[in-house]
Amino acid sequence: MQNQPYTELIGGISNKLNPKAIEQDIQLLKTLPSINAFSDYWVGTVRVYTLWNMNGDNEEGYYAEYCGAAQVTKTGLKLNYINEILSNTFHLDFLKFARIFELENGGFLLPHRDYLEYEDLTFIIQERFREEGIPIAIPQQDIRLHYAPNGNGNGKPPLSDSTSTVHSLESLLPHDQAEPPMDETENETETFAGGETE
Repeated sequence: MQNQPYTELIGGISNKLNPKAIEQDIQLLKTLPSINAFSDYWVGTVRVYTLWNMNGDNEEGYYAEYCGAAQVTKTGLKLNYINEILSNTFHLDFLKFARIFELENGGFLLPHRDYLEYEDLTFIIQERFREEGIPIAIPQQDIRLHYAPNGNGNGKPPLSDSTSTVHSLESLLPHDQAEPPMDETENETETFAGGETE
């Protein structure tokens, strides 16, 4: 089929989640400081919380190439259940980075390409690492995650002629478009956890 988004189910954890425990962690998260990382790539109200990174520093919200496993941050230590989800889902020896994006009032991440700032290392990083996103608390029940290799998943041409994969084309609202329209803003919160694994 032409112009159909490429979608691949790579795993699932929803049947193992405890909604009450997630809600407790999310309420605690609202009392913790967020960082302003990646502000060029979002629209609306978005808060970023670093859970695991290279040095355990809450303020370090960007991925960097380094040897060894990620260190849990002070924020990550406080979110017991979300940390348990990460520990039970991913091999922590290979985890490099984990963060939470909280999208509120129609906030969303713009389609973009990661690691372009690394120039010659871009291909190596993209071959060795995979970014996974796990929606952990969404008011609407209609969830579609689209991963579109070499394109943006909606029948339009790629953002550039680079061979890197466009991501953040998640449709977390109940509509048929890959990118949420600006007029679909509701006073509800979506929380999206993501991480880098080797």
